[in-house]
Amino acid sequence: MHPQDKPEEQKMNFLDFIKENFMWYDVDHSNKKIIEDLGLWCNRDESFNGKELGWHIDKSLFIYGNPGVGKDEIFRMVNKYLSYLKSRYIFDHKIVWEFGNEFSNKETGGYRVFGAEGKQNRYYEELALTDEMTGFPNREIVNHFGNKVLIGAELIHVTHNGFKNQGYMAHFSSNVREGKLAEIYGERAYSRLKYMCNFMQYIGPDRRRELTPMIINNRNKPKGPPTPAAASSEIERENKEIIDNSFIYYCETGNLPPDAQFFYDSITSWGIRICSDEDLLNSMVAIGKQFTGAAFYRDKSEKIAAKKEFAWKQARILAVESYYKNLKAQGALSIFGEKSFNVDSIAKDIVEKKEQTDN
Repeated sequence: MHPQDKPEEQKMNFLDFIKENFMWYDVDHSNKKIIEDLGLWCNRDESFNGKELGWHIDKSLFIYGNPGVGKDEIFRMVNKYLSYLKSRYIFDHKIVWEFGNEFSNKETGGYRVFGAEGKQNRYYEELALTDEMTGFPNREIVNHFGNKVLIGAELIHVTHNGFKNQGYMAHFSSNVREGKLAEIYGERAYSRLKYMCNFMQYIGPDRRRELTPMIINNRNKPKGPPTPAAASSEIERENKEIIDNSFIYYCETGNLPPDAQFFYDSITSWGIRICSDEDLLNSMVAIGKQFTGAAFYRDKSEKIAAKKEFAWKQARILAVESYYKNLKAQGALSIFGEKSFNVDSIAKDIVEKKEQTDN
């Protein structure tokens, strides 16, 4: 067992953690059970033991299912949740078949590429990524002194030793069904994989067909304000000034500035609670019922994605407006207590920027 910094009564379960921090992720009848089971595993809850076929909290995770159901996303959310719990079981990430390129290097490759494996907790994505024509993971095959080496099998053997000797977790995701693994890697590797992993099937629709792509780190978008811990005092002052200016503009004009929904993220990034999570979700539900753009989309998945994006945007705008309204009613001059701004100049700048945007 490992220590948790948060008292039990204050910890969110995994399902609530996803709903609060990954609102774009659909929780439905097809994935709710596995999310709840993964939450038990993350919390080292012994009620997880014995479920399905030989599950145990001290085993790693092997999640398999059809392409696009969300295996990689769920591993990312599991790791974020482990970080929230301040758990020792957090892990890093590698893709199985990418070892093949390193292995083939004559100077630095060979079995040396596995030197760090089995010595830390790690998630290996796309085990047995099969070729559609041959049904075999051809990208994992490399030649070593005339012998064919299957990268996935070697990783299983190496990580099995690290798991058995020191308890390091080796998590895997795969698109192939469980019975196919023994056919690809052989009974010995398959037996070792079963020994160290809880096999969990992820079912559901192909979530990659959603209208709005979920990009983890879109480098083409301008970056928002850094978190206070990472910001220098000058950058911190400038970011706070931008937020304060938006509030002063509202006080002077009675209107929110352009792109008001982004101020929700900016304000909350400084630890300010604009509204409760429950109020925000209730607002989204109410706004979603008023969505009238469904006729413009081709199928149900596009309609759902567009409705969710619209509701999320409008709910944040309403939350910011309500927060500003309450602050103004209480006689606040700013959000952060800065009172040295030229209000007329601020209002003029924002109006000009809005006119430029409209044109």
